[in-house]
Amino acid sequence: MAGIDTKLADRTRGTRYLTWGLIALELILCAFIVWDVSGYTPDDAYIYLNGARQLAGGQLPNMTPGEVPTNAWSSLLWVGLITPAYWLGVDALIWAKVLGFILLLGVVWQIARIIGLFHPKLNPATVWAVAGLTLAYMPLVFWATSGMETILYVFSLVLVFRLLLRDISQRRLSVGLGLALSLHLVTRPDAFINVALVLVLLVILVLNHKRSHARAGLVRPAVGLLPGVLLFLLPGLFYPTVLPTSALAKSLALTAVFSDQFWWNLRELLLDFALTPGNVFIYAGMLIFVFARRRQGDPIGGWEVRAFVVFLVVMHLGKRVLVCDWMAIQRLWLESATIALIACLLALIRLIENKKYLLISAVILCGSLAAGLLGWRVYIFCHYNRTGDPAEVMGRFINELKMDDSWMVATDMGVLPYFGEIYTIDV
Repeated sequence: MAGIDTKLADRTRGTRYLTWGLIALELILCAFIVWDVSGYTPDDAYIYLNGARQLAGGQLPNMTPGEVPTNAWSSLLWVGLITPAYWLGVDALIWAKVLGFILLLGVVWQIARIIGLFHPKLNPATVWAVAGLTLAYMPLVFWATSGMETILYVFSLVLVFRLLLRDISQRRLSVGLGLALSLHLVTRPDAFINVALVLVLLVILVLNHKRSHARAGLVRPAVGLLPGVLLFLLPGLFYPTVLPTSALAKSLALTAVFSDQFWWNLRELLLDFALTPGNVFIYAGMLIFVFARRRQGDPIGGWEVRAFVVFLVVMHLGKRVLVCDWMAIQRLWLESATIALIACLLALIRLIENKKYLLISAVILCGSLAAGLLGWRVYIFCHYNRTGDPAEVMGRFINELKMDDSWMVATDMGVLPYFGEIYTIDV
């Protein structure tokens, strides 16, 4: 009977320990980030809570009660998802944060499925270890537990990306991809950029691969997209405009492209990028994914997918420069950063064939992703609210003393109007 190769057994055991050690590290870092920052809430999250409270009471969400309805919510879908908390008597902010964390886990699951599409023979534990690096990406974890719609936006885009890759690999376009596009379209106004980009890619696929895609063509995804288009237009029946006032107010006119605001936005983008050290590795890995030679027989590594990733990233970085938003931590380009992270993880697996070195590299990447907490900790402390902060105390104080015809003027439309329950003019 042949003897056991002890060196091979030790290497296998060591790789297994490293895999589970990496998973444990990711969970610990995620738990620490959640523990440290989940208590902080952006002021705009309370705007969503205010809308959900109105909707739960049978009213149209409106920032100007008694006057022409004003839609100040970037995502009415997120307002609807928070609404059941008021019906159930649950703390709505905790509800929104827990829901966001569940969606974060959904993002990890989607990324694991994407890795499985590219590397079907990879060990499941290794797949989860690599996909789990997402849990250490500090900006993503923060926005998942912020109470904002950002994580829903990211989740829906990753869902679109996964179904797009699946349909390409199966050489047929599906209604499911269209439904995912529908979901994404109603999560935030700027989702139309991604939807348009996907539709252009689908047209290119149909034209370049007629034999494989002509049977379904664009009909199936178009059918799935139709509900999303109708829901996107639906606010126009209740509000003066289809787009929320927040989107209209934050977008720079084309004539102001090189104004002082433009340069301020560019500076904020560079600051966003620099304060999360892992971004350097993410975008370097994305470039490797884009320019690496396609392997023979790879059905989803064609130039179309690579071009989609590049255009998505470039368009959203450009969007961040053209759109004013005081909330930093990559909020307006987090969705493209997540797609870039997926491309980076795929490149990492391909570049490092040796599983041991792959896991060691993943550990280094894991630490660099979580290191964003060090850079953003002071910003979060200075700019976002905690339970019992002066703004909340002031709002409750106003609520106790207000009269029926009371009103106030505020620069932030979140905490004070929510706890004050008072008519507020936004300046």
